[in-house]
Amino acid sequence: MHQDSPAVGLGAAAEDADGWAALPAESQTALALSSELVGLLGAACAQAGQASAAEAAGSLRDAAAQSMRMRPVTAAMRAVFMTACVAEAAAHLYAAAPPADDPEMADADDADAARTASIRLALNALDRGLLVSGAPVAAAEALAWVAALQAHLAAVDRHPLMMHPAVHLADGLGPHDPPPARVAAVVASIDAASRVPVCMAPLSASQFQRRMLDGRPFVIRGAIDGWPCFGARPWTSTAQWLESVGADRLVPVEVGAAYTDPDWTQRLVPMAHLIEHMLECEDQDDGDRATAGSGVGGSQDSSTDARPPRMYLAQFDLFAQAPHLDADAPVPDLCLAPPARPDGGSDGRPHDVIRSVWLGPGGTVSPLHTDPHDNLFAQIVGFKRVRMAAPADTPRVYPHAAASLMANTARVDVERPDAAAFPLFGGVRLAECVVGPGDMLFIPRGWWHHVRSLTSSASVSFWF
Repeated sequence: MHQDSPAVGLGAAAEDADGWAALPAESQTALALSSELVGLLGAACAQAGQASAAEAAGSLRDAAAQSMRMRPVTAAMRAVFMTACVAEAAAHLYAAAPPADDPEMADADDADAARTASIRLALNALDRGLLVSGAPVAAAEALAWVAALQAHLAAVDRHPLMMHPAVHLADGLGPHDPPPARVAAVVASIDAASRVPVCMAPLSASQFQRRMLDGRPFVIRGAIDGWPCFGARPWTSTAQWLESVGADRLVPVEVGAAYTDPDWTQRLVPMAHLIEHMLECEDQDDGDRATAGSGVGGSQDSSTDARPPRMYLAQFDLFAQAPHLDADAPVPDLCLAPPARPDGGSDGRPHDVIRSVWLGPGGTVSPLHTDPHDNLFAQIVGFKRVRMAAPADTPRVYPHAAASLMANTARVDVERPDAAAFPLFGGVRLAECVVGPGDMLFIPRGWWHHVRSLTSSASVSFWF
């Protein structure tokens, strides 16, 4: 096969590809490195009897991943993993440029399909390296490759959702739209004494700081309505997500009801798969509600039926992976100058803001947990119910052991508390709210919070 013939350099192969595997000029260092790797892997896989250099690189990548799972992760092992992913991508790109006289590629349509598949595999390999290793080597070159490959795929093989901009998540509801009846019913069910106070924008920096120093959660309504994610670049639009991030870009998702469940796991999936999954879950939930309303029966709890578990992109810096999103949800000025705390928790000077995206279908859950930073939680798409407990209630929520990886997570299930196992939880007075598009919820550091998505949802947290 052509990809087993490393004598032809990757650069020459790219030139012969009529633009299919063209790489940006600034990638010369990675190009030279990867050409050498393809050659070495071609020779190695010939000796080992493997089918291709890509398989050889994949074997090296898997070995590095296994090593990182079995022992403390070192910078050297992360570099090995990243190098293997770059080599795997290079091998796929090499395969994307078969010579014109290749008898196996006599049909032009078949050749185009094979090339596109190879380019998609190359993009996935680079994303895997960037996400898993943190790119200790070849980061700039890999990112340049990713941009070129994603642009190419968007031009020659656009995802169907990118051609139908009218498809929206969460009914396309914006900041000034009334919530669905099912969400309004949840809001009405919250006891008045437990409701988190709401203040209307604009809120000055001094007003915000005074509220912060009260040490309790509060909602700011109307402060972010002008963000592009509500206007020219709406995050309710499935086409907008795939244009901004890339349909084929890999993203990390949690799979399962909650990270405290024994069957919970994590996966890397193409962005298009996550968006399709959210739409499928919306259809399933609508069907469940219709069935329940008809009296035929049916469950609205997706965790109790035989359907696949829900996927959730949780607490991920998607802005770093997809810079086109950066201006859609900018860091609020309110985060940039926190007040000095009397307990010494903040010196009142600006600090780096940690910005994370949360994206998934209705039914996803973040169990009761606490974080070490103040949090402005911006709700952009859909609705979430948030239940919170004060730091003083820590003994009553039964945290996991201090030495545990889940020391910041409560053992009690807020939605189904076991009074016999956790009797003190009955004394906790929860603060509750439902946040919708355009709301920002301030969660003070140290406050325990449980979050359930009531609909498809997109949120951004700002830790400061």
